[in-house]
Amino acid sequence: MKKKADNKKKHKSADNKKSTDNSIKKIVILGHTGFVGKRLKEYLEQKHPGIKVIGISSEEIDLTSPEKSIKLKEYFDMNTMVIMLSGIKSNYGNDLEVYLKNIMMASNVCKVLSKNPVKKFIFFSSIAVYGVDVENMRMTEDTPVMPDTYYGLSKLDSEWLLRLEFQKLKNSELIILRPSTIYGPGETILASTPSGFLIKYLEGGEVTLWGHGSEFREFLFIEDIIRIIDNLAFSDFKGIINLGGDKPYTYMESLGIISKLLGKKLVIHSKQRSKEKVNKAYEQTLIRKLMPGFKFTPLEQGLKAIIKTRVGVDHYKRTSCRLCNSDKLVLVVPVGESAVGGNFVPKNKLKEKQATYPLDMYQCKTCGHVQLRDVVSPKILFTDYSYFSGKTSLRKHFAEYSKKVIDENNLKKGAFIIDIGSNDGAFLEFFKEKGMKALGIDPAENVAEYANKQGIETLPVMFDMQAVEQIKKKYGKADIIAANNVFAHADNLKEMAKGISELLKPNGLFYFEVSYLVDVIDKMLLGTIFHEHLSYHTIKPLASFLKEQGLELIDVERVSIQGGSIICKAQLVGGNRKAAPIINELIAMEESRGLYDKGFFDDFNKSLAELKNKMNDLLPDMASKKKKIAGFGAARGGTLIMYLFDLGKYMQYIVDDDETKQGYYSPGYHLPVLPTKTMYDKKPDYVIILAWVHSKNIILNNRKYLEQGGKFITFFPRVEVIDKNSKIE
Repeated sequence: MKKKADNKKKHKSADNKKSTDNSIKKIVILGHTGFVGKRLKEYLEQKHPGIKVIGISSEEIDLTSPEKSIKLKEYFDMNTMVIMLSGIKSNYGNDLEVYLKNIMMASNVCKVLSKNPVKKFIFFSSIAVYGVDVENMRMTEDTPVMPDTYYGLSKLDSEWLLRLEFQKLKNSELIILRPSTIYGPGETILASTPSGFLIKYLEGGEVTLWGHGSEFREFLFIEDIIRIIDNLAFSDFKGIINLGGDKPYTYMESLGIISKLLGKKLVIHSKQRSKEKVNKAYEQTLIRKLMPGFKFTPLEQGLKAIIKTRVGVDHYKRTSCRLCNSDKLVLVVPVGESAVGGNFVPKNKLKEKQATYPLDMYQCKTCGHVQLRDVVSPKILFTDYSYFSGKTSLRKHFAEYSKKVIDENNLKKGAFIIDIGSNDGAFLEFFKEKGMKALGIDPAENVAEYANKQGIETLPVMFDMQAVEQIKKKYGKADIIAANNVFAHADNLKEMAKGISELLKPNGLFYFEVSYLVDVIDKMLLGTIFHEHLSYHTIKPLASFLKEQGLELIDVERVSIQGGSIICKAQLVGGNRKAAPIINELIAMEESRGLYDKGFFDDFNKSLAELKNKMNDLLPDMASKKKKIAGFGAARGGTLIMYLFDLGKYMQYIVDDDETKQGYYSPGYHLPVLPTKTMYDKKPDYVIILAWVHSKNIILNNRKYLEQGGKFITFFPRVEVIDKNSKIE
């Protein structure tokens, strides 16, 4: 289908003269929840406070439905400007169904416009109307249109439907925008573009180019198109206009910019082209004539803005899987938001409001890995860490675990052991006692300082390739590398795994302990869901991931620590040890239970909802009767429990045996943490056990509280009120 863009009609826009018509009282944005729509709505609301800005999403009005689209007449009149962003993007499909849906949207909008015209209508088309495979470095608005995809054809035919309709609407104006690829902070679809490449590298991925990446393309920064829309919307312009970026770039040029910004050499793969190389860019004569003083954002500056939103803020949301970089992430457990679990605050910081961040769990439909998408800055998580493993029940576990590592590898005096995420050095201590060289790595400065004072050499750094090079140079390679309860903490797991393979001696071993997702779900281990814990591992995706990074999983042991964990052992690929049968056995079990299907999580979500409902029935009734309620256990897992069940507004304080927590205040709710004896002095009516894994021991150790008439509340495996007559199982 060939149609020539007719943009030669006379209009008063050559000098971009501002319209003197002040009749626009309302702006309606169709499709305001997308990448461009969100930012556009914010901008227009701030820039034009006297104009009402209304966003309409597909959930509110389905534009593919003629019956539902009729509702638009309530919003359309001659004091209204409509900006139509609605449409199915090519990333979500490029077939006949997409074509029909996009055409249906335009058709239904035209039907409403025919009886309910508006003052101005701005339609988002696409560069795809010019065709994907036709080379043209100087495209203007008069370049013949030759769409060769269903998506491009849907945009062109939508343009024509609107143009035909507006020929009848003599007092209405139509603007058709044909933008090149739009990018910037907050974009939700990451295609093979400079911004998509940047995010891949930030998330530990790598990039594959067709051929040598020498084709030219243009990229339009989000803030640029927002300002252009605002300018055109309130000018006398009408017609078709092409919108590109500051200049064309080859893909290799863009990767050079990314390499410079990240300060490292990038891994770039190449695959053979399936068709000829095509260059494509706009001339942009018209936009420069209409807006002669407008400055487009250079690609380097735009990419810097994306990095700032990812690195320079306290939180961002991943767009791809940590293990395989697929963007097919599906929400499987909607947990909600919580303050950071371990960030207890001193009295002098009580006035500082603590942010909450999502803890929703997603599963990758490509490899099956379950993970958090929301990443909180390590500076918030680890700068002043309140968890010391040597002061917990883990100490006994570490003694047994370290003995096993030493015995099964016949480690001798002088062997070099590295522990990543070593905390206070509790694990390394047992190796040092045997005369081995021990090195800890932990980004929590206060914890690392404590470990060094205890005689365990600890580097207060993040484990990345820079740290790896420094360690190799100063200490050499390791016989054993451990990462206990931290191999689930790294956002960039690929870099961590590669660093480990770089640091291991040829016959060295990597040991790591993580929570096992099967146990988390089966036993409802909510205490293991926290912001530091970004990954919830299972064997099938883990084994594939390690192999890609040069490591081979050779053994797995299920242990009861933390409610249910796995201790994994890996060697360098090609090592002389055979993989244990347990690996294939666990993979078979995971598959037979349907763990890689969304339905696997249904029972967990149902049980969670039931617990919430029961707590919501119980606590308001107690509060209405003026009952005094406290909590037991100032652990990071308890923070999620407080937010999940909204306990903070019912409790007055928390008691805990750990003296290092006493005198501080709980994250978010800022409840004081007091010594356990407070429970006997203040005699609360109820004490909710937040450290629920230890419920039995807490109850048995505090029978005196029950004898005094107090009651404990537990919520796993069910909500239960425990008094002195209750049987403790």
